[in-house]
Amino acid sequence: MPTDISFTPCRYRGRTAEKLSPFTRKVEKFDVPEPMTPAEWRAVARVLNVPDKDFDFVVVKLADGTRTKVGSNGPGRPDGIMVRIDKITPDLLRFLLDLLKAADWRMMNPWDGPMIFASAKLAAENAARVGDSEVVVCRTPEELGAHLVLGSYGDEEPGGTPFDPSRGILFKYGRSWRNRAADIAAVERATSFKLPLDFLDLIGRWCEGGFDGHYRVYSKGRLEVWWTHLLQIKITDDIDERHLHAIELLHAKSALFSDAGGLVCFPFGEACALTWPNRMTKGYLAFDVRKRRRVVFIAEVGGPPIRIAATFRDMMLKSHFVFYG
Repeated sequence: MPTDISFTPCRYRGRTAEKLSPFTRKVEKFDVPEPMTPAEWRAVARVLNVPDKDFDFVVVKLADGTRTKVGSNGPGRPDGIMVRIDKITPDLLRFLLDLLKAADWRMMNPWDGPMIFASAKLAAENAARVGDSEVVVCRTPEELGAHLVLGSYGDEEPGGTPFDPSRGILFKYGRSWRNRAADIAAVERATSFKLPLDFLDLIGRWCEGGFDGHYRVYSKGRLEVWWTHLLQIKITDDIDERHLHAIELLHAKSALFSDAGGLVCFPFGEACALTWPNRMTKGYLAFDVRKRRRVVFIAEVGGPPIRIAATFRDMMLKSHFVFYG
């Protein structure tokens, strides 16, 4: 599955700062690393093959065709970057090692392994500072690969598992129709919207449900959209969870789904949009009533919808399931 690797400065020379601890709820003092130098940023830029100023976001294409996204850890000129990897290849390992050496920073192992350094001196300093021996020094791509591959996700395909129509949508829990034909007819009468047949076919016996992961249904540049839950489609009854009800959502957030002319979009799923690396926007997947029921993402905060696919089936066929474990 897509995995983010953080690169951060690691030279500590006595600088400190204070902030509120999320654990003790008290203001505590903590060590602050030395900021990166202009020379180090230029070295990183050479590895990324970009001008020195362009550190907000870049897609790097390696010699073997592998593409990886590199973005900042925060706004402005952050002291650190994030690298998203979909799969581990020899060229990717060489790229990560070059990046690690460029600024002599530390790589945070995404699989709960030891912190990774290119400098033995900095590795020893950091181990002594935190009283932790869980640091390693990697000088070759092969050494780096040994630590990353050991922590990978087994047999799961890079980037998640492509949707398999023969297996259907992988609901983990949820609610079934009481009387499927009658329940569907009741929803369509209440909303004056005819639910797409491909949608009804693919959700099968489920009228509401969740997954032990999410479906990545859209990915372009920095933006991904994840489908996280099927809203309850049938009319609510005395045992239904009302906050997951699509029809009640139409009333509670009518400005998102309707205009003066009536229903514009029919929501069917809870979702979120990730603008990589760290901005998440909650919203909904919905059928665009006036655009031949194409699937769109609508953010809770409003704004123009994001077109996902021409049909629900098209969306699923292009989707990947990311398992949380």
